[in-house]
Amino acid sequence: MLLVGDIHINSKYKDLILTSLRKHLLNSDEENIVFLWDYMYQFVYDKKSLNDLFNFFLELFSLWKKIYILAWNHDWINQTFVFEEVANFVKVIDSFKWFKIFLQPQIEEIEWKKILFLPYNIYLDWEDLFKEFNLDFDKVSIYDSLIKSTHKNERYSWYLNKFLEQLLEKVEVDYIFHHFYFSDEEFVWQKGRFKYKDVAIDGKRFLKSWSRIKFISGHLHQSFWRKNYFCVWSVWATSSLEENQHKFIFKFKNETVKPILLDTNFYLKLEYKNWLKINEKLLKSYFTELLKENLENLRKGDFVVEDININVDKFDIKKWTLIVESQDLSYDDLKLVVESDLFKVLNQIRLKRKPLRHQQIVRLFVESEEKLKESFKSWKELLLEYLRQKYWNDSEKYIDKLRELQIL
Repeated sequence: MLLVGDIHINSKYKDLILTSLRKHLLNSDEENIVFLWDYMYQFVYDKKSLNDLFNFFLELFSLWKKIYILAWNHDWINQTFVFEEVANFVKVIDSFKWFKIFLQPQIEEIEWKKILFLPYNIYLDWEDLFKEFNLDFDKVSIYDSLIKSTHKNERYSWYLNKFLEQLLEKVEVDYIFHHFYFSDEEFVWQKGRFKYKDVAIDGKRFLKSWSRIKFISGHLHQSFWRKNYFCVWSVWATSSLEENQHKFIFKFKNETVKPILLDTNFYLKLEYKNWLKINEKLLKSYFTELLKENLENLRKGDFVVEDININVDKFDIKKWTLIVESQDLSYDDLKLVVESDLFKVLNQIRLKRKPLRHQQIVRLFVESEEKLKESFKSWKELLLEYLRQKYWNDSEKYIDKLRELQIL
């Protein structure tokens, strides 16, 4: 089984995305391909790009691949899923029984694993859904306080957690493919904790009480394993916030994960040091070191993660953006510290101010205060010197008056 994360296709990056996916998916011997989430880019409906993406799905299907497509938060226009017309079509055409689009929760068996597909759909009729799964919509739940909230996302979190709570007590599944945050959990690189108002699953309860289940999601654009939670990356870096992150698709087989590195775009952030001369060899070396670190983040969960060997020279650095982090450099200085050839080759070169540490801020404040005192002291001395030179013996009465006024 192959897992493909957030695609976020748009006209600017469409060719880059599809070329990279074609390279790995068309020639794969895997029969099942799961496209997990987010086909639109930042809620922008780019019809031409979406059509090209869907034609790619059909191209894979024509090669006898079994295609699974899930709807997520970026993929709705008003109350319509971007591929909804196709979803209605494949429901009634028997030859498309292995081309599945999920707009509501559904359990499927793939490669002898029972998988709950849990799409993001705020327009669901939850009462009907509970009936469909033989669950009790009116049963008291520990999440009932959420339904009284004035925040619509907290109310959605009530439906979501109540549904999962009852379903998992009744049905055994191996994986849950979803596109939600976990409440009050903080994972590597995550800068904050999400709450139910962000539409979230109860992390403390479900990740621990159902530790036998593997939860697999995207959404964060960061790839890592934490015990029974696996977060899959996006297939390209949608912004510079995804700096130093390699992009993968993943092959699952016999409880083993094989990352497949994609040659899409890459934001490489490098801290500048005075001795550093930035050249292509340095960038490729750092790219390889970062890859080792990113793979280590995948080795902290319940699956075995295979090593991968790459030839970095086969990766196109024209797609890379170099971010030089420094507190002292200016854009003019970049021409001195970055080899001239890189300006011609790289996609972009940017300068980023390095955040000051607490101790540095304190030191700068103290230094500034000392300079201010020195400047003020010098000003007083200059004034005294001026008064004595101009008024000679009379200068003292002026000085006394200034002291009385607390100017001196």
